[in-house]
Amino acid sequence: MIANMKRVKNRFARIAAAVLITVILAASLGAVPAAAAAKSGKVTIRVAFYQLDGFFEYDSEGNECGYGVDYLNELSHYEDINWEYVPVDSWEDIGPMMKNGEVDVRMPVSEPFKPSQTYSYTTEDVLSSYHAIMTLKDRTDLYYKDYNTISDIKIAVTQNLIEKTGLSDYFASVGVVTDNLIFYDDYNDCREALDVGEVDALVSNVMDLTDDMKILDKFAVTKNYITTLKESPYYQVINSAMTELKLENPSFQTDLYEAYYPERTIEPFTKEETEYMEQRDSLLVAVYGDRRPVSYYDVASNSYKGIAIEIANEIADKMGVKFKYVPVTTNNVEDMLDTADLVMPVARNSDYEKYFTSSSLLDTEILYAVRSGEKEPQAGSRVGVLAKTHGIKEAILAANDFEIVEYDSKEAALTALEKGRIEAFANSSYVLYWQLDNPRYENLTILHYQSLPLPYAICGDVKDTTLQAILNKVISSISEKDIERIIKSNSDFTLSDVSFSDYLYIYRYEIMMTVIAIIFLILAAGRYNHSRTRYIKQIKEKSREQEQASLAKSNFLSRMSHDMRTPMNAIIGMSYLGEQTDSITELKDYHKKINQSGKYLLGLINDTLDMTKIDNDKMELQVEPYYAADFVNSIRVMFSEKIKAKNIRLIVTTEGDTGNALLFDKLHLQQIFVNLINNAIKFSSKNETVELIIHVDALCEDKKRVTFTVRDYGCGMSETFLSRMYEPFEQGGRNENDTETGTGLGLTIVKKLVDLMGGTISCKSRPGEGTEFKVVLEAEVYQGSSEVADKGVADKAAEQNLDILKGKRVLLCEDHPLNAEIARKLLEHVGMQVEVAENGRLGIEKMKASEEGYYQAVLMDIRMPEMNGLEAARAIRGLNRQDALQIPIIAMTANAFEDDRRKSLEAGMNGHLAKPIDAVELYQMLAGCFSQKIGE
Repeated sequence: MIANMKRVKNRFARIAAAVLITVILAASLGAVPAAAAAKSGKVTIRVAFYQLDGFFEYDSEGNECGYGVDYLNELSHYEDINWEYVPVDSWEDIGPMMKNGEVDVRMPVSEPFKPSQTYSYTTEDVLSSYHAIMTLKDRTDLYYKDYNTISDIKIAVTQNLIEKTGLSDYFASVGVVTDNLIFYDDYNDCREALDVGEVDALVSNVMDLTDDMKILDKFAVTKNYITTLKESPYYQVINSAMTELKLENPSFQTDLYEAYYPERTIEPFTKEETEYMEQRDSLLVAVYGDRRPVSYYDVASNSYKGIAIEIANEIADKMGVKFKYVPVTTNNVEDMLDTADLVMPVARNSDYEKYFTSSSLLDTEILYAVRSGEKEPQAGSRVGVLAKTHGIKEAILAANDFEIVEYDSKEAALTALEKGRIEAFANSSYVLYWQLDNPRYENLTILHYQSLPLPYAICGDVKDTTLQAILNKVISSISEKDIERIIKSNSDFTLSDVSFSDYLYIYRYEIMMTVIAIIFLILAAGRYNHSRTRYIKQIKEKSREQEQASLAKSNFLSRMSHDMRTPMNAIIGMSYLGEQTDSITELKDYHKKINQSGKYLLGLINDTLDMTKIDNDKMELQVEPYYAADFVNSIRVMFSEKIKAKNIRLIVTTEGDTGNALLFDKLHLQQIFVNLINNAIKFSSKNETVELIIHVDALCEDKKRVTFTVRDYGCGMSETFLSRMYEPFEQGGRNENDTETGTGLGLTIVKKLVDLMGGTISCKSRPGEGTEFKVVLEAEVYQGSSEVADKGVADKAAEQNLDILKGKRVLLCEDHPLNAEIARKLLEHVGMQVEVAENGRLGIEKMKASEEGYYQAVLMDIRMPEMNGLEAARAIRGLNRQDALQIPIIAMTANAFEDDRRKSLEAGMNGHLAKPIDAVELYQMLAGCFSQKIGE
């Protein structure tokens, strides 16, 4: 096996043992679990277990299972709850049982029509559902949304449900008259009437849908909640756990719904769609057969295979028809539809009049293969594509000024690339990654410098709207997990995929040595063995290095939220408090603190994602006056919610002469101690104390030494970990009561920042006794005005004369409506006039249509449809009018790296502002442009 095709993953498992079992003898059997629960700190909550298909069921061994059980088990990860299930025979029995104290919880309960005086509903829903008209599957005369038939059938409904607002209007809208409604006391009576044929259908929540039923129509989407009695002590515990689950794992509920109710993710077929499929035993599908691993013809099995083929087979199974695959034989999709029903895979972003494209089967992107060491292709470069590739050439030409060269096969295109006849070869990311895994192309690499999406779809005759609707319904029912499974099973390049010609190329040196060995057998044999061994070793080493780099990157990306949660907690907490108050003074204070934490979070994101800046010691300190009181206040704000949630005492003490402002880099000083205090809280148990002591000593008249001590009394660290704790991704022992994870970068960043500030950091720690970090920094005394506090945007803006902005007209090129609104408000706040263009092309048109001097400045987003900001800036500078050369053009974009700034300036812009936009920086840059123009 070739070494760079091996993917070896080491798995380590740690098994915790030594479980202490304490048996307490009591007078009654009920005392044993009660005592155990009290000792473990868990609270037992009794749940009414009314069987609903998929939600509450029993498995083959009689254990409770289903959506609801899995959801409650997940809540136990956020609160110490032991769920006890109490079987009930009917939904109507649960209310009296709750009032009698036999159960504590009822679920799932749809949102109330009016506020309940008896029950408390959780603030978060447990799942969303809807009401539906349902019938038995064997009623083949009834179809989805066949309103002509629905209006004539007898429908069972409960009196309680018919009284819901909107239900009568809904029945009227679909033609159901009151005479066709048969009323029953509860759902069980409705279902019995359906089973015995008294009625043709029933109306209820879709949660009552069973495997032998189908949906005739949907209406009234509703959310379902967990309820307790108003006075229940368990409401807050349950509600808190549900909120934490929603914040920590927002996709959990969606994934759980897809797992238990896959049939509800596909919209039912209409009568027309059902009859269409019944009339078609099979569909002829034309396939691109040389796009491995997306789609290809496998000679060994005499069949088509690949990611798109497996997805298509899933679609065929759900449709109940068979797909018969034939090869695509022309360059035009329209021509293939003369003989085939469908063609795949085609680019969904193509727009043709003669055929439709379905929803996306597979989301990919266009990448470029180049020779190793080469940079991205420039304007005028020769770029190869496959002649039959659908959509790639069009997407490339829309975004670049390239010369396109078409080839009949990937192999021909890659050979041309190797020989220098073209500068790049463009194809789907899946195709290129698979192809370049072949050692035959070891001298080629893949570039990631453009974002050109290439969603693959199925296309058919544009007149066949019924087939298009069926395909889109079925595609939407295929889960992301199934797509990922199919991709994984088809994406690995193995030794069996190497062709004979590839073997000849891979082992070309060995073959050459073998030929020479005919003449010089002994010498050549030795050289061959040596060369082959060295070659395989190099491949293994290269593979190992790539795997290690990939693992390090994966670890970083999966845990990078470690340093970001603290300011985010402050932002969320202050936002919540702001919603609860009507006081303008309090609101301004909350907004100020949110702004402080948001700016800190933005700076932290920039530093964390730009690790090159830290690793290469290129980070520059931006010092400014900083009072100890302001520093202490910022720390308290950031950790207020976290210490409250964990019930930790944070004690901050200042000692010595702390009256003067010292010159520090505020952001990075905060970053150091947010990391250290966050770790101290993380590794402390509830009700423990974390201390921050700030001691200031005078070194001379204008310089002071500040000693910061962060101390906790938590689990401590081992001597082994102390010796390597500043290494990237290293993590010490965990507090058993703490569920928070980290990236393992916190202490690495702390050490680098302390070194950069010219300070020292030391640590003392012992397992079980806690940890103490001591940071010593020297700083100059601020000699200027004592007014160094942040007084908001208006005061900062006073640094620049903003009167020059009043009345100026700005052309704002921005495609995102919310970003456009924010920019407009900021500019109008200082008296500027704003006109908006939704993309670069419209911005050029507005500029051309205006009189010279009409606009005094242009604010330009970079990523916009039709024409991006860089292209638009160049076009403005190229206009044949005097003001096009002089007007200030400023990039205002989320492209925040230095390379992005360079590209903006090269495109003819005067400045570059990174989003989120700092209002003061925006005003000052505009005022500076206008002031310079006046000075000239």
